[in-house]
Amino acid sequence: MNYKSFIIIVLLFMICFSTDIFSAATINYSPASSKIYIGSPSIVIDYNGCYVASHDYFGPGISQDTTVVFRSDDRGLTWHKISTIKGQWWSTLFLHDNQLYLLGTDKDNGKVVIRRSIDGGSNWTSPDNSTTGLLLSDGRYGCAPGAVVVSDGRIWRAMEKLLKNENKKHNKKTDYEPFMMSAPINSNLLDANNWSISNVVFGNTAWLGGKFRGWLEGNAVASPSGEMFDILRVRYLIGTEKAALVHISQDGRVATFNESHDFIDFPGGSKKFTIRFDPVSHQYWSLVNLIPPQASERHDHIRNTLALASSSDLHTWNIHSIIMHHPDTKKHGFHYADWQFDGNDIVAAIRAANDDAHGGAHSFHDANYFLFQRITNFRTLNDYKDSSQLILNEKSGGLDLPEFSILDGNFSIQELNNGNLAFSNRKYLLENIPQELAGRKYTQLPGGSPQDITIHIIKEVTLEIATASIDQPGIDMNGWKQTSTQFSYGDAKHTQMILFERKANPGEEIHLPKGNWSGALLILPVSDVDLDLEER
Repeated sequence: MNYKSFIIIVLLFMICFSTDIFSAATINYSPASSKIYIGSPSIVIDYNGCYVASHDYFGPGISQDTTVVFRSDDRGLTWHKISTIKGQWWSTLFLHDNQLYLLGTDKDNGKVVIRRSIDGGSNWTSPDNSTTGLLLSDGRYGCAPGAVVVSDGRIWRAMEKLLKNENKKHNKKTDYEPFMMSAPINSNLLDANNWSISNVVFGNTAWLGGKFRGWLEGNAVASPSGEMFDILRVRYLIGTEKAALVHISQDGRVATFNESHDFIDFPGGSKKFTIRFDPVSHQYWSLVNLIPPQASERHDHIRNTLALASSSDLHTWNIHSIIMHHPDTKKHGFHYADWQFDGNDIVAAIRAANDDAHGGAHSFHDANYFLFQRITNFRTLNDYKDSSQLILNEKSGGLDLPEFSILDGNFSIQELNNGNLAFSNRKYLLENIPQELAGRKYTQLPGGSPQDITIHIIKEVTLEIATASIDQPGIDMNGWKQTSTQFSYGDAKHTQMILFERKANPGEEIHLPKGNWSGALLILPVSDVDLDLEER
């Protein structure tokens, strides 16, 4: 990096992050042009007071099974990489008996593995079998960095199992289903025989008035009475954000959930969060992605504000202060914060999509920075008054799929099924959906309003759109081929929607044709039918 570029980046960070009590440092950086993005931040304070932080990589530029570990010997001012681990992903760092551990999966939706380091994170054991760290190998698993908790003589870690096929048998539509792992604190944590596994709890899309779309990335949290919970992020994308409290039995073997009273209002609940208990204030604390109540964009896409929150009972949460904020929601995100108490401070590792000297991040989701943040005297902070402090520029939404990214557009994701609403601002219902389209997801638009949807192609794909007219004056339909597939929606004319398709190549940016009342509904690829639950 040349001197000019360095100065630009420094100035950008001063603008975005400078306050009297906060400081931020860059642990790692990966430009958007690399197509390698930063995920799964985790941080721990070693027994000698040094900070150790880790993250994995995702994106089309790298295989999704690599974690890198960094160390700071000066309380977070400077960092250096100490190890790269192949076969480790979605992992959380924790300290136990003065030894470092890293617990997660071996790849995207992989096996559950744990590693140990006795030299501060430079070298790690290899989970070759069930006695050396291979804990679960009988399925596909998911998780995120979160608190590993010691309570009642056991060590606890929340996990999820990917159960698509089994869920279909039960007529369920959620994918990641939670369970809890636990082991005695004096046991060999690398030996799978020492870990107890609870039952899996199945979600149901009928919950929350039919708006429940899944749960994932849970936290092991001990309640004030000592009961163990798995507190999960909830895919509830409109209204007040929610979290779910799954109850875990004392022996760690039974998990239960009652949808009538185990959903709680939780600020930032549609995004990943970490909860920890502070014995000094007797409060639970979290860093959350706060959104203003007037937000109309999908809530899990709003990650441009990181705020400090606390609760005395895990049910009622209060916002204390805004830690990071940028008004743009499209290419700015400060999210997936993992953190630790450090005396009167909180120290956090954050995945950030932010401005740089090379055009910024690819999207709010695809982070280009791995940041360290110190929150000084956190217990005294109380400068958040109301949501008017949040400047929100949500002109457009966005969506990242393996085949392409939708860069902007006022849309939500819905299913093509008879009886579903065709448009977000009318009560017209979909009709005569052909079998080959049934259940496919599409971009639901507000009918009659101007649209500006831009698609960036990542890999070769055939795009499919449905629109109500072949002849759209002033709109370029060149390249789109009409098919024989049609369906309708229930206005007075039972208007027919005609399916068009076109091939698109990597690197292309395509503006969807628009101009008639229906606009162009983009039908998502079959491989992305479960995108709501896969995207993290």
